Amino acid sequence: MDNERFEKGISLVREAGAFLKSRMEEPCIEKNFAYDVKLRQDRESEEIILGGIGKFFPGDGFLSEERGSRDTLSGYLWTVDPLDGTFNYSRGLPHCCVSVSCTGGGPDFGLVYDFFRQELFSAQAGRGAFLNGARIHVSETGSMKESVMCFGLMKGWKDISSGVSVFNAFAAGVRKIRMLGAAALDLCYVASGRVDFFVETGLKPWDTAAGSIIVREAGGIYNQYVSGETVLTYAGNGNLKMDKICRELAEK
Repeated sequence: MDNERFEKGISLVREAGAFLKSRMEEPCIEKNFAYDVKLRQDRESEEIILGGIGKFFPGDGFLSEERGSRDTLSGYLWTVDPLDGTFNYSRGLPHCCVSVSCTGGGPDFGLVYDFFRQELFSAQAGRGAFLNGARIHVSETGSMKESVMCFGLMKGWKDISSGVSVFNAFAAGVRKIRMLGAAALDLCYVASGRVDFFVETGLKPWDTAAGSIIVREAGGIYNQYVSGETVLTYAGNGNLKMDKICRELAEK
């Protein structure tokens, strides 16, 4: 097993998280969008992570939200979201994280670090999922009416419009809905049993790369339903049978 990359990944997400936490009181807005914001801290956190990868594993490739991609020479590919929950961060809401995965050259792994709660969610393929070193599992909820749904709306009117349709399809049938604003953490909350399932449209690979590994290693299921330009992401405990409804929602 390639524990060197796994351990270095942990070190890098902790370093980036410590930096972000230290800068929380001074978010620097570089660009405003209709439904989102881009901060200098996004780039600075990314520089910490990609700088470390380049230093220790110069042949590895990466896909990152800010800098784009670099082809791999070693077979390893890192997927990086340097600050998931940017808008939360910009408004002083302490619910955001650093998300990093590494795949392709050895056992895949995912790391999601909530630097405010100092919660590190981690998983290596075939070895289970963990929160600060303690094993985690998805919930056992089997009834839709007893379930807690986590839900998100991405930026852009098209994604918001399709997301509202998804919300309406589930809202009356579940016990509670939570909209927290950081997809990587939403996936980890499924993995740890804090919520029972998660649905969102329009997510990008860096939003889900680490969390999807963690969900599966925690005993859950993770799927993406693609219809045309619509991508609907679903993660759940496996007891709630959602395949048919998610597929239908993606095709609307």
